[in-house]
Amino acid sequence: MPEITIDTETAIGAASEAISEYPGYTINNLLNVSENIIFEVVENPGKKAVLRIHRPNYQSSLGILSELKWMAFLFEQGIQTPEPIKNRSGQYITPTTNNLQATMITWIAGDSLHVLHEEHPGDSPAIDKIYCRLGEVIADIHNATDSFEIPAEFERSSWDIKGFLGTNPLWGRFWENPVLTKVEKKFLLDLKSKLITRLEQFLDDGADYGLIHADVIAENVLVADGYPIIIDYDDSGYGFRMYDLAVPLYRFYPFPSYTRLAGWLKIGYQKKRFLSENSWDLLNVFVLLRRLAMLGWVVPRKSPEEIATKTRDNLRVIETLVEEINLD
Repeated sequence: MPEITIDTETAIGAASEAISEYPGYTINNLLNVSENIIFEVVENPGKKAVLRIHRPNYQSSLGILSELKWMAFLFEQGIQTPEPIKNRSGQYITPTTNNLQATMITWIAGDSLHVLHEEHPGDSPAIDKIYCRLGEVIADIHNATDSFEIPAEFERSSWDIKGFLGTNPLWGRFWENPVLTKVEKKFLLDLKSKLITRLEQFLDDGADYGLIHADVIAENVLVADGYPIIIDYDDSGYGFRMYDLAVPLYRFYPFPSYTRLAGWLKIGYQKKRFLSENSWDLLNVFVLLRRLAMLGWVVPRKSPEEIATKTRDNLRVIETLVEEINLD
């Protein structure tokens, strides 16, 4: 898998160059170093925005543009989401001389759901209410997207069977994670085959499929006055709608909070959009798919020590999930 990280110094240089294409904006500070590198920028008189320097070798220019067009559509439909900001040339993407790409989106104020979990460990009525509302927000996004007329030039990855379980999954060949033993590799390859059969049956049964966010983790949810707002559409693409409901929950399995939060997410979603009980019955399957994807995701992004630790932890959860799910 090609290198998809970017060093901070290079990103700062790219940001300093790109900001000149957004008149009135200045860089305030480096906000976050994660997949992309994020800067807080301000416009007189103090209006904030976010400047993103995109990691190389992950999304193409068309892919980034497609992400922003979908976000702009959702914003126009009344979904609370960051709105893309065009540069002085009227373009969404600003290329830099070191072959990086910059984009700007509006600022979303709120507390990270990840931080709120840390502040409210265990059972929390406040967290439960947020997950109910999060289910509504995910349903709103899916409902609005059903009326999105996809442009002729539109490119996003597909979180389909190939995207999870094909020869080259989107987040890497998880069964080739260097930490795995031969026995574990065989276990994963056998599991991969069984999951392909299960997902093919799900498609035949009429699975709800379309554009999805695909990364509704707690860090990508900001909460303002108790209302969750989903940010960071970097991994969005075509996929099973159930995956958008599994991702917010996968870290909680097999803890007791998993069932409780899944119930609240389902209640919220069903207020706005219908999914068959057959779909909900596959929630654990999609949690498992996320866990498998993470076995591949970790390899090009973490140190050997972190890869080993995260892989061992992940495998324990995967084995527990497989014991619970009947894939035969």
